[in-house]
Amino acid sequence: MAVTGDVLYNVAYSYLAESLTASLRQKWIDTIKKIMSYQTETVVVGHKIPGAVDGYRILNATQDYIRLWDRLVGEAKDAKDMYEKVRATDPDRTGEFVLWWSCLQQFPANQTAKA
Repeated sequence: MAVTGDVLYNVAYSYLAESLTASLRQKWIDTIKKIMSYQTETVVVGHKIPGAVDGYRILNATQDYIRLWDRLVGEAKDAKDMYEKVRATDPDRTGEFVLWWSCLQQFPANQTAKA
């Protein structure tokens, strides 16, 4: 069993406000890969939508979300644009405030994205 806390999110927007560079996001993905190497059948996350079933698939889903963020950072022009792009791509997740706060940190007012 792996109890992952804030490493994995299950149908919830991941808190990327403290992972503002591609390097930090890659370290997050590397941590997920390390969890995968344990080959555990049970994965428990810290944040999820009510009723969502925890499981191994969340390891890939969280990586996919981080990669989506990486791609969209290069395309978005500001926090609002980033928020709208993520919501349009992945609208069923919960935690809109986490998404918005992460976008605001990634795109501080009147500045371009931090790479």
